[in-house]
Amino acid sequence: MFTVNAKRIQYTPTDRGVAFTAELLEDGLKVGSVNNKGNGGGTFAYARPASMKRIKQLAFTNGMSDESYLEMLVNKAEGVGSV
Repeated sequence: MFTVNAKRIQYTPTDRGVAFTAELLEDGLKVGSVNNKGNGGGTFAYARPASMKRIKQLAFTNGMSDESYLEMLVNKAEGVGSV
């Protein structure tokens, strides 16, 4: 199961919003990071290829884009929304 480490989310204000970087965990082990540059662009993961493949599969299975799935993980870590 993928999660975002709520204690390791770093926020940085930008001219267009708030950028963030967070640790991406798979089964409790760090496998990469989730990032958004805070300029109106997308949210991306940087992780091991096998983990990226599983993220894509989980997103597809849940009828979501990769970006929506990653944002859902961050929202869940932050306790935001109905997740």
